[in-house]
Amino acid sequence: MSFAADPQISVPATLLAVRDLSDFLRDRCLAAGIDEGAAMELDLALVEAANNIVQHGLEGAGDKIGLSLELTDEIATLVLTDGGPPASADLFTADAAAPDPLAESGRGMMIIQKCVDSVDYDSEGGVNRLTLTKRLLSA
Repeated sequence: MSFAADPQISVPATLLAVRDLSDFLRDRCLAAGIDEGAAMELDLALVEAANNIVQHGLEGAGDKIGLSLELTDEIATLVLTDGGPPASADLFTADAAAPDPLAESGRGMMIIQKCVDSVDYDSEGGVNRLTLTKRLLSA
């Protein structure tokens, strides 16, 4: 799935502003009647991804993180965009190595992959695009 539209919300690339992305997502999930468990998993994946963007790509750069969201009865698709340096393509592989259990960080991608069904990343024209897709269970 490709999103050509502008982000529905754009926030400064700060850890504090990640909360605004989370609030936006939770409000839309509630309005759409998304199952609370699925909404929590989407929120966790979003916060992990956005925190990684800030901490590893944009912190202090004065840049923005955009979020586009599409919710249907069957699928939730979140697209995060930023203008930071491109991430390594192997970071998003499904077979990424599990982090050292004693490490203080390095669990973000594993958490994201556990919360959504697919993770897709591309970087083109100075824009990074991380697409997170989750199948939603019918009530």
